[in-house]
Amino acid sequence: MIKGQQKRALVVAKASQLFHQKGYMRVSLAEIATACEMNQGNLYYYFKTKKALAAAVLSHCDDEITGIFASMDELPPLDRLRAFFNHIEMRTENYVEWGCPIAGLSADMLLEAGAEFHRSVPKVYQTYLRWFERNLMEAGLSKSAASRESTLLLSGLQGAFHTAHLLHDATVIPIFVSEVRRRLEHIPSA
Repeated sequence: MIKGQQKRALVVAKASQLFHQKGYMRVSLAEIATACEMNQGNLYYYFKTKKALAAAVLSHCDDEITGIFASMDELPPLDRLRAFFNHIEMRTENYVEWGCPIAGLSADMLLEAGAEFHRSVPKVYQTYLRWFERNLMEAGLSKSAASRESTLLLSGLQGAFHTAHLLHDATVIPIFVSEVRRRLEHIPSA
């Protein structure tokens, strides 16, 4: 990676961390620049607006989750789902402390950009839904059943993140993951 790309990647990584820990609305470009050890003027070279930086962070989140999913490709479909939810459970403390980075940033962006942002719902949610659906179909569910179950998985996951964070309760996510495991046991393998 050449130096400019490395610096851009650093800006995205630092912004991602700060947005997750403090919230998009409470983080300034000056704070991000400081975290990157650059002046704010240099930050504008990489991102003209805070919205553009937030979009890059959401794209980075999508790339990360796509990489996590790809790392599980060799497993049978239900084992992929189990492995993913194990991954989530191992990160419980992060979700309890700061909530879901994608949901938090998305909610803040929706408040700031309104309908403009709503029309371009973060791709990462679609990535989750497609991956869940694909694995459930490969496990033997019909397309409609897999689609319905995928929506339930994503909605439940986001609800677990939100509830764990708001209650500051580290038991919420393991309870949710345990229920997902139980549901997966009732899906017949193809």
